[in-house]
Parts: sequence; C-alpha cells; structure tokens
Amino acid sequence: MYDFETYWIIYLLAAIFNGVIWGLVCIAIISVKGYDESKQKSYFWVGFFIGIIGVIIAAVNPQNTAATAKETSKSKSDNKYEGKWKCSYCGYVNFNVSSECACGKTRRESENHLRYLSQSSKTDNLDALKKLKELLDTGAITQDEFDLMKSNLLK
Repeated sequence: MYDFETYWIIYLLAAIFNGVIWGLVCIAIISVKGYDESKQKSYFWVGFFIGIIGVIIAAVNPQNTAATAKETSKSKSDNKYEGKWKCSYCGYVNFNVSSECACGKTRRESENHLRYLSQSSKTDNLDALKKLKELLDTGAITQDEFDLMKSNLLK
C-alpha cells in the first residue's frame, strides 16, 4: 500500500514538529531567565536538535545578571518594575512569576528588607541632622555650612 518514501515523509514531518515543540520550550525557559533574542534563537536550535536534553541544558542555565544590571540602572529608588521585581539583597531583577531570587531570598524577604533599609536610613539622617544642629548651636559650623550639609542629607 504505502511505499518507503511515504513513511519517510511522515517520519520527517513528525520529527520537525517534535523539534519545533522542544525548541519553543527552550525559548520560553531562556526568556524567563532574562536572556536576549539572539540567545533565545540559539537555544531554539539546541532544543530542536537534541530535544529534552536541550530543555535540561536551558533549565540549568543561570539567571542572566547582565540583563538584570541594565534593569537595575533604570531606577534605583523603585523596587517594582513592569512585570518584574528587584531583590533588595543582591539587586537582581526577577520576573513576577518567580517568588524566589537567584540569591535564595524570597520576594517577601526582599520587600521586608527594603522597608527596613528605608526606615533605618531615615533614622540615620535624622540623627545626623540633630548632630548638625548641635554643631550650629555651639558655633562649630556656620549657618551656610549647616544649610549645605542639611540639603545634602535631605536629598
């Protein structure tokens, strides 16, 4: 009924379909880890040709720290990014789907740490401002020096 060429074509089409599926899975994994489009394309071919082994290779690939450094430089005062969150311990920018950073800290721990840091810096500034006022009152510094140091503290 069917000759060898028909089975060969069916097998070839099934192999291409299988490769495309594994390649797309690799792209999804690499994009979640923060890699750019060129890396995603190369991992598509890894998944296409070696299947589940390519997916395992993509899964054990570390988080892209170069991309997170670029994201970190966008805004230093904000812990939230569009679809992402920034770890206050190590500075990595993680996708919202991940609840744990590459450094091992959870998102909740990072947010609590950020609150603690902002509160402690406010109290440190307040203490420094009190000391400056004491120096002004004792005459150790002038009003101009006080105003300059005060403006630097309140920035």
